[in-house]
Amino acid sequence: MRSDRRIIARMSLIVRNLVKQDFWQYANLANRLLGVIWGKVLAIAPKWSDIPKVEPYRCLREFYAES
Repeated sequence: MRSDRRIIARMSLIVRNLVKQDFWQYANLANRLLGVIWGKVLAIAPKWSDIPKVEPYRCLREFYAES
């Protein structure tokens, strides 16, 4: 999720720079694209609280216990 936030931040910076330079057409297009991408990121990104916590060495201990 951290890399997704970086992408969103970078695109937001691009939109701001386009607006500053009076490229409104490109800024509107980039802003719309940013909204679409952000919607997709939120739709597919799991919530950290929903991810089950697993003990790091549990699988290894179970493997050695069986053998």
